[in-house]
Amino acid sequence: MKIVGNRWLFRAKYKSTGEIERFKARLMIKGFMKIYDIQYLEVYSPVVRQDTLGVSLTLAAIWDYEAHQMDVTTAFLNGEIDTELSMEQSEGYIQEGKEDWVFLLFKSIYGLKQAPHTALRDRKKKEEEKELLTAKSKAVEEKWTSVNSGHFAFV
Repeated sequence: MKIVGNRWLFRAKYKSTGEIERFKARLMIKGFMKIYDIQYLEVYSPVVRQDTLGVSLTLAAIWDYEAHQMDVTTAFLNGEIDTELSMEQSEGYIQEGKEDWVFLLFKSIYGLKQAPHTALRDRKKKEEEKELLTAKSKAVEEKWTSVNSGHFAFV
């Protein structure tokens, strides 16, 4: 089994005045070190086409609908990994006497090639469990419409 490395990404968040508001850190896996068909299989995740988005917003304006956009900032961290993947200990957190230990990952982490796919797959599974899934596109299996309390959500 190949052990994949990681690295820390540090960033400063600034106020509108230019002062530093806070520092942020994110642990990322070195996804480029992974081997296709051994450490990951599916990486596909659908992306909306620009013209589809334009038509959707135009129809919402014509029919006087409310349009809401959202971004799930931790979406890529919620997907469960379907292959066995080990990650080396991160720099600065290696315990004395356990230098050769590795982490076995069960959930996605930033930098994984399959993170978008696993996040979408898990969201789709949750929608099906809640029985909110009402219509599927035959052309692209990853597109669906969920209906909840009279509101449409195009995902």
